[in-house]
Amino acid sequence: MKIKKPNTSTLIVWFVFFVLAAFTIKILQIVENGGQEPAVLIGAVFAFCTGEFINLTVIKRTKIKHGVKKNDSNEGCDNNQML
Repeated sequence: MKIKKPNTSTLIVWFVFFVLAAFTIKILQIVENGGQEPAVLIGAVFAFCTGEFINLTVIKRTKIKHGVKKNDSNEGCDNNQML
């Protein structure tokens, strides 16, 4: 049985998901111990992660639109043509 290697975007999505979960848990611990909620930091972190997810989506849609497959090499191809 051949093990399928996950693509990079899937790994990035899972990594960001776990980082956000850890961040949320830590913020809840800070608030529970009587600290003040860092609203600006929370907004910045979630805005950054949302932007990253949108960028991954745009890259994937562009590759699908231009017919770029996972194992295709870029030899003889200008990188500007794919975008």
